[in-house]
Amino acid sequence: MFDWSTLIITLGTGTWLVLGIGTAGHALLYKREPSTALGWSLVCLLAPYFGALAYLAIGINRIERRAQRFDLVSDEKLQKIPKDFKVQTSELGASGKLFVSISDRIIKRPILQGNHIAPFFTGETVFDSMLRDIQIAKSSILLMTYIFRTDDIGRRFVKALTEAKKRGVEVKVLIDGIGERYTWPLPSDVLRTAGIDVCTFLSPRLFPPSFHLNLRNHRKLLIVDGSVAFTGGMNLGNQHLVDSSGNALTSDMHFRLTGPIVSQLTPVFSADWRFAGGDYIKLIDYGNKVGLKDLTGDSWARVITDGPDDDLGKLALVINTAISAAKDSIRILTPYFLPNREMIAALKSAALRGVEVEIILPEKSNLRVVDWATKNLLWEILKWNVKVFYQPAPFAHTKLLIVDGSYVQIGSANLDPRSLRLNFELVVEIVDKTFAIDLEKHFKKILNSSRQTNLRELDARSIFVRLRDSLAWLFSPYL
Repeated sequence: MFDWSTLIITLGTGTWLVLGIGTAGHALLYKREPSTALGWSLVCLLAPYFGALAYLAIGINRIERRAQRFDLVSDEKLQKIPKDFKVQTSELGASGKLFVSISDRIIKRPILQGNHIAPFFTGETVFDSMLRDIQIAKSSILLMTYIFRTDDIGRRFVKALTEAKKRGVEVKVLIDGIGERYTWPLPSDVLRTAGIDVCTFLSPRLFPPSFHLNLRNHRKLLIVDGSVAFTGGMNLGNQHLVDSSGNALTSDMHFRLTGPIVSQLTPVFSADWRFAGGDYIKLIDYGNKVGLKDLTGDSWARVITDGPDDDLGKLALVINTAISAAKDSIRILTPYFLPNREMIAALKSAALRGVEVEIILPEKSNLRVVDWATKNLLWEILKWNVKVFYQPAPFAHTKLLIVDGSYVQIGSANLDPRSLRLNFELVVEIVDKTFAIDLEKHFKKILNSSRQTNLRELDARSIFVRLRDSLAWLFSPYL
């Protein structure tokens, strides 16, 4: 008599071995971090079926292949840079040239001079400025955001965009497929009802099944008429508005940019728009945007894109190298602080060289598990005289890096694995002493109202709190 149970067990074991060994081998070949490769390999081999299926669902980065299929990895193909175009960096000084040369070796885009960058520290001021530019738009409006809330602020933007559309302005809106689900009704539905051309980035769906909890488009960008742009850390919503008590639920910074730098931002939107299923966007010719007639200020600037595609790891490399090159000061504002080993080493090395390193974190973020994980690693930098401060409420969502009072990074990226490995992020690096000094004043203002933490405070945690923080830290690559 045929033994069906033996056959089923044999087939089941064989399938488990093929799936387990195949997925474990894939992890060993393609995961860049030894701990990540080891972790996935063990899960695939020791958790029958579940481990392999989990790896196939969330462990493989399919975005780079899809980006290559759409020919979107190299945005210099979209951005037609004249072969004889040369950047004259003689006015930058020794310090500025050093930071520029670092990015030159990592980022394909050139540093561009003659930009004006205006900071905004409240939602009221930046939203009013964005809406004014939308209201006077003549040809095009390109808007990309992670969260577009359908509250009062969101409705104001919908109204302004709808009116611009009626005037004959080309309007395109790109919203992250997960980020838009932070609010109801869905902003994409509201915008489509209003007749706006809208796409969602990797929106979850059942048929065919597609669900990417990671790989989010975290970029915030508004470009009006190809000549004015806004970027920074603010999403669109009431949470950035001051309430009756004089505080906003979330504090942040945003920036208005004019000058040649806008020509580097337009291809970023175009690439993301096409990736999300949108039509081709005709770009403003790059060569026409670097002339003297377009210079609006004294800032040198360059766009840095980062994401789990061909740009993977570039932003972290630029940041780590800039920290390593610092001679006088490093000032960091970030809502989430889970640096990789290289960044921790760079910060410690800078402090040991006598560089003043100051980091401001929120006293309490909106993700408590991230706060716990951060406390588990702070001792490594506090031990070597890196100064860490906690900013009191409201929740500080600001992202800012200032090095040596002349080099600045602004944009959407946090200093955590989600931003530096799993999200699509947008950062602008700026070399301008006057601009850096103005932002340092803002940094010092925040620092003066913050409290400094130390090793004694960390050591005073109970054993149960330490265990909680250590457990949270184990999951830091996915927080």
